Amino acid sequence: MKRYLGNYFTKGCALVMTVAVAAGALTGCGKTEIQEKAETGSVTSEAAEPSSDEELITLTVRITAPDPIPGIQDNRVMKAVEDKFGVLVDYSHSDDSINATSLAAGDLPDIIQVYSTEIDTYIEGGHVIALDDLVSQYGQDIIKNASDSLEFSKNYITPEKFKGTLYGLIGGNYLVKDDVAPQYNYVYGPMVPWNFYAEAGYPEFKTTEEYLDVLEEIQTAHPKTEDGKSVYAFCGWNDWGIWPFIVPYCFSRGYMNGDFYIFDAEGNLQPMFGEEAVLCKESFKMYNQAYQRGIYDPESFTMKYTDYETKRKNNQVLAPQAGGDGYFLIPGSAPVVWEGYGSILAGSCDRVLMISKNCKYPEKAMELINYLYTLEGANLFYDGIEGIDWAMEDGKRELTSETIQERLNNPNYPLETGVGIYHSLVGLSPNTKHEDGNYIDLMTSEKAMKERVTEVDKGFCDYYQVSYPGEAFQKAAEEGKCNIQFFNTTWQALMPDMPDDIKLIKGKIENYSLDFVAKLILSETDEEFEKNWETGNKELEEMEFTEFYRWNQEANQKALEALKSLK
Repeated sequence: MKRYLGNYFTKGCALVMTVAVAAGALTGCGKTEIQEKAETGSVTSEAAEPSSDEELITLTVRITAPDPIPGIQDNRVMKAVEDKFGVLVDYSHSDDSINATSLAAGDLPDIIQVYSTEIDTYIEGGHVIALDDLVSQYGQDIIKNASDSLEFSKNYITPEKFKGTLYGLIGGNYLVKDDVAPQYNYVYGPMVPWNFYAEAGYPEFKTTEEYLDVLEEIQTAHPKTEDGKSVYAFCGWNDWGIWPFIVPYCFSRGYMNGDFYIFDAEGNLQPMFGEEAVLCKESFKMYNQAYQRGIYDPESFTMKYTDYETKRKNNQVLAPQAGGDGYFLIPGSAPVVWEGYGSILAGSCDRVLMISKNCKYPEKAMELINYLYTLEGANLFYDGIEGIDWAMEDGKRELTSETIQERLNNPNYPLETGVGIYHSLVGLSPNTKHEDGNYIDLMTSEKAMKERVTEVDKGFCDYYQVSYPGEAFQKAAEEGKCNIQFFNTTWQALMPDMPDDIKLIKGKIENYSLDFVAKLILSETDEEFEKNWETGNKELEEMEFTEFYRWNQEANQKALEALKSLK
């Protein structure tokens, strides 16, 4: 069985997967004394084992993370790797064009990361080597900390012809299967601009109608920006498909988005269109009600995402699709608070690390990869170096207060230090528990959460009497006002490949869906909305939407059954 990875792996959801890592790179400038020390080489990793220049070898590494600057990596994280292993890392970014050219020329890097759906070409073409023996000899920490994902890779990612042989290593593994790091803030659902919400007297809302009333009141009070631009409660864009028009509502009702279906945490599906499409129709209806009230931006279907971002940053959007920067979800305003997603059992199984047949030092490559599956290695790549970025406090690793502020205020911190920019390489999830009681990503420690609070967030925290925004939702969940939901999506990786005839139907739906949703949201009356809903669904039926959805239902059920055998 092979995998079909639905479109929830793209467009926006990835933001949530990497929110803990990305939290280290926001705004600011300047270098600290700590950084200057690191750059002069006066501080090295405590775990480092110095090697002479004569012993250095270079490993070429191509991964899916776009963050690092290509070339020999020259930062303190990679300096620690160099000292420990005698290895220089020559990095390049993986993309379809580069990979296709390399495959055609037989010129692959030593270590390559590709999406799981593409692994067949590399294995069947003889471009990569089997890893079973190397892991057995040099990968004891991989075996110790990622045994489930090893079996998953051999049996569900490796093509059927080679099933049982290990070719790809999965990163992002959880050491504690039922424990996920708390969030600094929760950012999907019915958003409000905190300053205007406070000005309006913190009005409570539970229903969609009450929510629209609050936003309409705020827009009436603030119809223009300071530079005279029109303000709207809602706004969308047209180059992410229908994602902007379903995610906030559906996420806050306990569903994520797949390929023209949504699914709950148990893997139950609901279509986006047709008679069974309850939640998505409600989402479209909410935006249509906003449009009829005059609080939905009529340019939403003619703008690109970059245009939307320009408006959002100019304070022309009151309720963006995701929070942050002064926009907040109100605790208790929605039944479900979306915490994120990932495969607890099999890590980040949408992509794998492989070693190419061109690698002259496969043993050294495996030694390096094995290090990425250790607590020490994960700590280095996510948090930096002890004595520079973090220190032991009361028996726990903690970022220094200076480092926390540096990560918040210096946008160049990741590139200057190497901290956080190689996250797709690391074998352990940043959101899994360390043996000291903190999570691997120290930006999620209680100390860091409290010290991360910005002036913008302070008003929210003061009102709810919490030390950081996410704590307000954790309290609300304890009081039974909402459910904080993490989606364990292992079963999605067990979905079979979509056959060509179903892909053709999907293409037709993709070409039609945005225009359909535009007609729905821009309907002038309730009657017109219902008429457009009926007409659009009839046209989708002619495109065999039901057949497409039924295939996904059946594939989904098979994947859920396969998952039971893995637990």
